[in-house]
Amino acid sequence: NPVFQQTLTALLQIASMREPLLDTHKKSFPLILGLCLLLLFFLPGSANAQNKKIDSLRLLLHSTKEPAVQLRHLLSLGKEKNSLPADSIYWYGEQAKKIAIQLKDSKSEAWADYGLYSHLLVTGQADSLLKTIDSYLSKTEVIEDRDLYYKMALLKANALNRQNKLNEAIELQLQLLTSAQKENATESVLFLMNYIGASYLNLNKLEESKIWWMKAVDIINSSTPEIYSYIEATILGNLGLYYYNMLAGPVSLSYKDTCRFILDKSI
Repeated sequence: NPVFQQTLTALLQIASMREPLLDTHKKSFPLILGLCLLLLFFLPGSANAQNKKIDSLRLLLHSTKEPAVQLRHLLSLGKEKNSLPADSIYWYGEQAKKIAIQLKDSKSEAWADYGLYSHLLVTGQADSLLKTIDSYLSKTEVIEDRDLYYKMALLKANALNRQNKLNEAIELQLQLLTSAQKENATESVLFLMNYIGASYLNLNKLEESKIWWMKAVDIINSSTPEIYSYIEATILGNLGLYYYNMLAGPVSLSYKDTCRFILDKSI
């Protein structure tokens, strides 16, 4: 994503400076924390982050009048929510839900609801999300679709983070991680580890964050990295920001090469 890449490139350029940063670790942390959270929770959330895949899906959507085909394309667009503005997330979810109800397709309706819940989170309506999400997670269509279940449960954990219920969020994420590991749901495991790292970051426990992100990197390195390229880029970006933050500390020079290597790999 252009926004993600530009952010990391800028940090790489700073990390490549010959002299260490003069700011103190304490003073630099709020800025770095903000950048980390930007990558962790909103990567990428800008309307400017449209890509070729989204453009292609939009063309396919507008080139057919078959409800079933439209529904498929709407759901595909909804799954690109990280690259969509909030109003588009809502519109695709709402239109998909209408067609799914019309076709009596409960599984597709459940995915459409995921888009609508995502919209609540993106627009700062964590309270509204938490009021009804447990009933959604108990639906048969959601429980049986494990990918959907984990994605939706992560929205709940994210909402808890937004409400500063950090320990509750971590408890939920660890429960989900145990379940995903038992099911060998590797992609869900990676996303969960990334978000667990984010939750510890919110608690100002940087070393705990690093441990979880490194665990995820180890899993990716022991498999086929190309399969998990998107989440790998996100995790490496977060690790790069961790080491970038260390550049402002008393041992900054010892972190410089690691920071440059990880940021360069992520870009």
